[in-house]
Amino acid sequence: MIANNLRIRRHLISLFKEQTDIKQIAAVKTEIESRMNDFDHANNITDELYQYQPFILSTIIGYNMDVAIEDLPDLIKLYVLIWIFYRDKKNIRKIKITE
Repeated sequence: MIANNLRIRRHLISLFKEQTDIKQIAAVKTEIESRMNDFDHANNITDELYQYQPFILSTIIGYNMDVAIEDLPDLIKLYVLIWIFYRDKKNIRKIKITE
């Protein structure tokens, strides 16, 4: 019975975290869409990526040749969303993605 209660509690905590993450992702998406023409913001994001996760920036730039031009903005938004969502996590600025 105790083990079952622990499983239920873990599941509820997991669901709460997922709902919180979904709300945060929605907020980030709204922020990105509202700042699409804000070049200072875009420069700040690319500067952060260059400094902390240059592989992500080079991946975005590399898609320029592999993706249809009309699909590129959505792909860039996805990478920016991922960066903004995770940029405040403690290890994201210490451990660089390399592949």
